[in-house]
Amino acid sequence: EYHDDCLRTPDPLKGRCREVVQVMRQVNREAQDIRVLGELALSSNDDDLLTEATDHLEALRDRLRQQVLDQMARDDQIAKRGE
Repeated sequence: EYHDDCLRTPDPLKGRCREVVQVMRQVNREAQDIRVLGELALSSNDDDLLTEATDHLEALRDRLRQQVLDQMARDDQIAKRGE
């Protein structure tokens, strides 16, 4: 959804879209590290480690969601000022 909104963004605001994409990529890298930890937990039947990995992934998801929503709101406010 953010990608589609970004494509419709006026050219002067497109730089902000790129900033959000960079945040998304960073969170994805962190998530991939945690995924490896989760796979290790599964293979070793370590329920505590699996819970920790799952909790961390959920926190990353929530952080990403909030950052994207915040950026979309900022982009919307800037666009409204430009109208």
